Amino acid sequence: MPPGWYILLLVCALCGAGVWYISNFTQKVEWLRLLAGIGICSMLALVIWTWQII
Repeated sequence: MPPGWYILLLVCALCGAGVWYISNFTQKVEWLRLLAGIGICSMLALVIWTWQII
């Protein structure tokens, strides 16, 4: 896989961990929605990119 794919995977993982942390330890709903949206977009990009490469 190209290096950009791994960067997207890292972004997705960090967003997932961030969403977990924010939902369990803070009350910042705006940050939760932002990180969740970024994570969803990066996962969709990963799926589309992976299917195009194969």
